[in-house]
Amino acid sequence: MTMRSSSRSTSRSPSRSSLALALLLAGGTAPQRLSAQETTPAPDFRTEVLPILEARCFECHQAPRADARGRLRKPKGGLRLDGRDWLLHGGDGGAVLLPGDPDGSPLLARTLLDADDPDLMPERGERLSDAQTAILARWIAAGAPFGDWTGAARDAEPPAASSAPFDAARPASPRALRLAALAGELSPIAPDAMKRLVDAGAHADDLLGDRRLFAVGFPGHQDQIDDRALRSLEGAREHLAELDLARTAVGDAALPGLARLPRLVRLDLSATRVSGAGLRALATAPALRVLVLVGTRLDGAAIDALAALPQLETVYLWRSGLEEAQLATLRAAAPRLTVVGAPALPEPESEAPRANPRRRR
Repeated sequence: MTMRSSSRSTSRSPSRSSLALALLLAGGTAPQRLSAQETTPAPDFRTEVLPILEARCFECHQAPRADARGRLRKPKGGLRLDGRDWLLHGGDGGAVLLPGDPDGSPLLARTLLDADDPDLMPERGERLSDAQTAILARWIAAGAPFGDWTGAARDAEPPAASSAPFDAARPASPRALRLAALAGELSPIAPDAMKRLVDAGAHADDLLGDRRLFAVGFPGHQDQIDDRALRSLEGAREHLAELDLARTAVGDAALPGLARLPRLVRLDLSATRVSGAGLRALATAPALRVLVLVGTRLDGAAIDALAALPQLETVYLWRSGLEEAQLATLRAAAPRLTVVGAPALPEPESEAPRANPRRRR
């Protein structure tokens, strides 16, 4: 169950029919606000609430851990639900559990959104059953009592060295080393700056696990993101290392501001409104290494603009409207640059005739 924001989720309207049903199952009526007095006794946390969290939430919201490939998986949205103190603390966007207030708790509200809402939780699999949402509603209304359960402590040690991204037994990738060097002495992002990002519809992935560098995108909200909307990035400008603006309404007017992001190493402008000539504004981007322009319609002006980007190492130009001859010109003008065009697909194999085919009788 991926939680990105408390402020956004409480401002969205959950499905009215789902909310009414949850309240009825919890012992109240649809027009009433659920209160602790209306729901006694409270569900037992260990036997009723915890199994729901373990089955549907812990996969994305537990302590950082290494996956099968040795990569560090961090809790999404900076939110952990595997301990009492973590649940009460919340994530990057603020609190998700308000004891006594089920209506205002994103932990419950996100599960009641309409089926086509991008903020519906859990993010994967079937939505919670009516019985499960009723249990959560009654538990929160009763003050969210945990009993004797504490779970993971907030002062718990980080993952063991064998699970960390810079394990001596497993050399860190060039990307991880570059990000660590890029962060340098940078302090963690301020909570209010993170809140503004989340309020704007952003999803921020903590790349180093210490709240210093983030990969930011706007999944499910691309149609709301234009040149003016990118002002929400200003407070986090020092912390943006990767920015996904694919399929947004961003155009050339946004590029000078993006070029001023001091630690931006990867920028995805796929299927946006930027032009070939407009890309010249990125020449002053101090750290930009990777630029993705898949599906963005460009013209010949993009060749000179891209060749003039001094830090750029890789550019993706598939379905950009540029011919192979133009890509070859770019490769010649900027030999340092890896230019990725249309993928080279293998020719389909012809079916070989079967040896000694049987005759029909």
